[in-house]
Amino acid sequence: MNSETTSEEGDPVRAQPEICLSGIDEQDISLLLVEEFVASPAFLAWFLQHVGIKPAQLLAAKYSVDTPNGESDLELSISDGSCKTKVLIENKINAVFQENQPERYSQRARNYIESGECGSTTTVLVAPAKYSGSSQTFGFDRRVSYEEILAWFQKEQPLSGRFRYKSLLIKKALEKKLRNAWDRESFFEQVSNLAPAHLKALESLYEWASVKATTANDFGSGKVSCFLPVFKSFSTNPAFGAYANGEIFLNFSYKQPEEKLRRQKFRRTLRDADFPVPDEVQFVYLAPAHWRSRIEQFKRILSTEIGDV
Repeated sequence: MNSETTSEEGDPVRAQPEICLSGIDEQDISLLLVEEFVASPAFLAWFLQHVGIKPAQLLAAKYSVDTPNGESDLELSISDGSCKTKVLIENKINAVFQENQPERYSQRARNYIESGECGSTTTVLVAPAKYSGSSQTFGFDRRVSYEEILAWFQKEQPLSGRFRYKSLLIKKALEKKLRNAWDRESFFEQVSNLAPAHLKALESLYEWASVKATTANDFGSGKVSCFLPVFKSFSTNPAFGAYANGEIFLNFSYKQPEEKLRRQKFRRTLRDADFPVPDEVQFVYLAPAHWRSRIEQFKRILSTEIGDV
């Protein structure tokens, strides 16, 4: 059987082979990215510019990097001749964040700088545009969508067989159902078994956050779904979260020195109001009994220390 056809100019054109892919997971996309970082200077330059880094020499590209406080899906080491930078990348298709996963990425980045291993860092979330129902960074410094990566292939390599394969790989990943795409209705379905007074307090906190937050009504999920409002004038990381099991999560971690001062003041204000917030603990979980009956006071503190800074 002849596998070639003829173009309008009479030249033979080789027929494109059929490509069938199934069961695509995050590992497939992570390894695709490693290959592009190493083999395609154009892709590397585009990616670095997209996350706010000037094109630089690639010193190392590492996959599945284990550290004392968790694993980085990918890590790049780059140098512009005067400064070494590490780029820590978390790749998600539809898996939920592990406990404190974005915060642990930030801590790893700080550890690299404090140990002298590099002069600067950037943490990046790579995920579909609608991952977790929004386009927020969830505490990472930057975010790159699968759709943007696919668009790069379509623009830079539209006729290559290599593009056909890799673009199909990304498209198949995008077809996977997002397990953690929450919205208001989905979240409150999870809390329907709470006591009426508790549900009312949670709804009150949600409505406050939807008005005050820079990025409002954004949801994440793990073992228990939660909403994580972000107040950019306070921090790029969520300052708190409200969980469907009734707990409130308070985040006192920080990356920049100015954020440290704000979070210290936030902690002191809560402690002065007799909320059980111990010193030096980065992540504090308040049980329903510690905030439900004091929801109006809690919102006033949030408004003063976070929402209206």
